[in-house]
Amino acid sequence: MKYKNYEQARAEIWKELIGGLYIGGESPIILFGCGWMGTELVKCFGKDIRERLVGFCDNNKSLWGTKKYNIEIRSPKESLILFPEAIFIIAIARGALEVKKQLIDIGIAEEKIRVFRLNDNGVAIRGYLSERLGAKYEIDYDFPAEADVPVVRSVDRNEKRDFRVSIDEYLGRRLDNNELFDAPVIDEYEKCYGKYLDISENKNEGEENSVIIMIAKSHMDYSNMELDNPDIYIPIQAGSALTDKDICDLKDNQGENISDRNYNYCECSVLYWAWKNGFAKEYQYLGLRHYRRKFEISVEQLRHLSSNGIDIVHLDPMYHEDIRARFSFHTKNDKDWDVMKQAIHTVFPEYDEAMRIYENQHFVIGYNMSILRRDIFDDYCNFLFGVLTYVEDYYLKRCDRRDRYLGFLAENLFGIYLIKNKNKYTHAVTKLVPYIKY
Repeated sequence: MKYKNYEQARAEIWKELIGGLYIGGESPIILFGCGWMGTELVKCFGKDIRERLVGFCDNNKSLWGTKKYNIEIRSPKESLILFPEAIFIIAIARGALEVKKQLIDIGIAEEKIRVFRLNDNGVAIRGYLSERLGAKYEIDYDFPAEADVPVVRSVDRNEKRDFRVSIDEYLGRRLDNNELFDAPVIDEYEKCYGKYLDISENKNEGEENSVIIMIAKSHMDYSNMELDNPDIYIPIQAGSALTDKDICDLKDNQGENISDRNYNYCECSVLYWAWKNGFAKEYQYLGLRHYRRKFEISVEQLRHLSSNGIDIVHLDPMYHEDIRARFSFHTKNDKDWDVMKQAIHTVFPEYDEAMRIYENQHFVIGYNMSILRRDIFDDYCNFLFGVLTYVEDYYLKRCDRRDRYLGFLAENLFGIYLIKNKNKYTHAVTKLVPYIKY
């Protein structure tokens, strides 16, 4: 299919996903979740569905009794009492399965519940992007990825250069005007971050190094995608201080920790615990990944990082047209970026130039997943938590936030750290393998 522009491609995805909800008929409709996904869904509903939309519901008590798009927001229980025949559509980015159980527990029949899942096979987005790629790049259709983050691969197989493109309205406009892929995009990456090395180029020979990779797990996790090598991958329960559930032998609330602030630090509470308590000090490399995201990397490659001269392994970069705008879109708080810059200037002024370069380039190395030489791990954590603590202290004097903002900032601080040290450390890139549960 030929797409006229990005908006058309995006509309095709949402239209297909809405069709998969099977919400035909005349029953009233209630949307659980008034965040960006729920409100975006309202915009994409056809007139017939919008006329049946009788309310939002949400677990956030501060929203009850308010309105969005002139649609009242109520508690789940009140919504059920007022509209017992309604179809409930869960439209939230995380925790949909837990919310579904909650709705069933208060008396909503399971057949009346739908879960809107934005993850799909990305056909429309990939098709749109492939039509606008220059001769130097093509889409990797075989590699699994989230809906709007296709893997772009160099046509020159000798280069082995891949990166991921997260398409938003800013980038969409450039692609519509054929302004982006007329030159090697990866050249910009190498200018900022240093040479692009694919981990697949590793030679699995020479003396082996020791490595441990922590898997940050939450008590709300669903199953891992597969069993991991227990000699290398060690599960750590993140946010252990916030629950009575016991899912791992190792927990981030043991010793010096910030486990009780996991709601803002996310998986970084595991990093902090490992750093402050000297976890895996005897190992040459220490890494972090998520329970539902993994590195595409073999045991042999992991055990030969040192013999290949690799100091850091991280995920392939994601291309964004406007990094700060994308950050603000996700966090809904543009102020955080300025506070982060203020923290860097105050605590680590030697990183000011790296910050300036970072916010004017286009690559994000996301998800707070990396594998670092053990001494670099300590150095990075000193920088990371030095900045995050400053930002946290700034907000603690003004409000009580519980919106994962420090975890989002950490993703950007990793890129800033790499730019500052691009001539000091050698880093290799591997792919993200997401676990998508339908």
